[in-house]
Amino acid sequence: MSAIAARRPFSRALAVGVTGATALTLGMSSASAGQAQLSRNLRLTDSPAPGASASMTRIIDLDAGNYSWSVSLDNGQVSYVDSLGNRSLYLAEGTYTWTCTISSPWAGSYQDTCTLDKGIGPAKVQSNLFSIPATGDYHLISYLFKD
Repeated sequence: MSAIAARRPFSRALAVGVTGATALTLGMSSASAGQAQLSRNLRLTDSPAPGASASMTRIIDLDAGNYSWSVSLDNGQVSYVDSLGNRSLYLAEGTYTWTCTISSPWAGSYQDTCTLDKGIGPAKVQSNLFSIPATGDYHLISYLFKD
């Protein structure tokens, strides 16, 4: 098995409360040797309501080893990433469910959370709370690199 291999990617349309009832498409990207990404384009408001969220999921096969993992949000001009949104970890060989969610735990703020789950409890990476300067189009992305 290669270091990182895509498995059964899928896409679907979601209606979420990030900007009201906007329909959003979940996009899957292909993996290449040693690295993979999970990404989604979103229209976000600068004043999100508590409880609003949008997610993306991918099934991925991984070789055992050390990985660098990150999650960030950008609008083409500014990238929202912090030290909590990055981590190094060891992963056992296997098939994982990789999920990333942007949510609004409190009015006016966002938080990015990603999990990798092999069925025995997920590993997690999560950003600090942040706000965005303006309503607009943003790109939520998570990277996984084999060290």
